[in-house]
Amino acid sequence: MIEGRGVGRQNLQWLIKSYNLDSNKVSRRLKSNNITYSDEESFRDIANRYEVSPMDIIKVVMVKQYRLND
Repeated sequence: MIEGRGVGRQNLQWLIKSYNLDSNKVSRRLKSNNITYSDEESFRDIANRYEVSPMDIIKVVMVKQYRLND
């Protein structure tokens, strides 16, 4: 389970490693939501750019049908 405390400071590489995710699938999910990012960028920085919470960005990655602004 991902807890909200401090997760905004983490980045995509942390999430991919921690949860053994397919980096190509992660990239496709973010791109399908028109989210641009760099691997080293924190979830907070990505989220701020789209005016959402860091957990929203993580949901895009982790929840198959989750879409921003639905």
